[in-house]
Amino acid sequence: MSVASARLAGCVALLVATTAAAEVRIAFVGALSGPLAWAGRDQRDGFALALAQRRGRLGGVEVRYSEFDERDRLDVEGVRVVTGFTTEESALALHERLRSRPVALVSSGAGPLELAGERCSARFFSVAPPRDAVHENAGAIAQARRYRKVQVFALPAQRPEVEAAFRRAYQGEVVRGRDLREVREARPHAVYLALPTQEMLAFLRGYEDVGLFHRIPVIAAGVEPRELEALGPAFSGLIVSARWAAGMERESSARFVEAFRARFGRTPSTYAMQGYDAALLLDAALRISPADPAKALSAAQVEGVAGPIRLAADGFAATDWHDWEVFNESSGAPYLAAREETLRSYAGPHASRCKAR
Repeated sequence: MSVASARLAGCVALLVATTAAAEVRIAFVGALSGPLAWAGRDQRDGFALALAQRRGRLGGVEVRYSEFDERDRLDVEGVRVVTGFTTEESALALHERLRSRPVALVSSGAGPLELAGERCSARFFSVAPPRDAVHENAGAIAQARRYRKVQVFALPAQRPEVEAAFRRAYQGEVVRGRDLREVREARPHAVYLALPTQEMLAFLRGYEDVGLFHRIPVIAAGVEPRELEALGPAFSGLIVSARWAAGMERESSARFVEAFRARFGRTPSTYAMQGYDAALLLDAALRISPADPAKALSAAQVEGVAGPIRLAADGFAATDWHDWEVFNESSGAPYLAAREETLRSYAGPHASRCKAR
């Protein structure tokens, strides 16, 4: 090849690279209708807030953004990144559908164990923790508070997974609970509720009605602002297993909560925070490689809302967790406050088994 030809080829290559980096198409897929629409909306709005703060650019690259309900069919033509995923079903289905395409999937909601550990994927990433992390943290809370016997309430289908994760961090006695009436018979030192929202709320109201709430402590999995509002001021003292809440005393968290409330007029949930974090992680990744976000995500590190965002070997974020407790403001409105850190840079037992990266 002549010198002139080489220079021409180099110019063409530079032009192609510049064009490819001039714009990146990102699609949000989440539950924007149905019973989980509140969570999908928060994911979307958290991501949109970060994008707006960066004037529509991530990593210095112009973003062409579109959003889809999980019930809709995604048009993947030209899409480089898909984010969102409120439910595990949509995350797993899209991962399977896009297996052969050069598309990075970045979850800010679902943390399917099917894509962790030995079943990990080189193109699936998550700022949301694996779905069993909340139960391991609950075990860590019970261990730190020195509860010698904990009664665990979970749906039958989820019970083995819940108990296995809880026992990873808890060394005391675990007994199963199926009905509120069994609590008096079992005489536990604490109760752990790993139940869907409506079942959890019904249990707590019944628990308070029979006079047990202030006698036997309750740890609940992942209470969000809407659940706090539904519970009202009667449940001050409820212990919560969560990685983040709007009351976190951290400058980056306070700035995010203030900006989210100012823009959307409501308190952000964990889903909103993780939507925002997903945008921050993509911002860092696209600075490394606009042409190959999937490859760059593995190397990206950034300061997130709740702390540093670092992806473990299986693509899930290593996260810090706390023991939270419900308190009431002077107005009577309940809020969550962190009591102590329980798990630091937690990646779970799954990451070490990942061989896809």
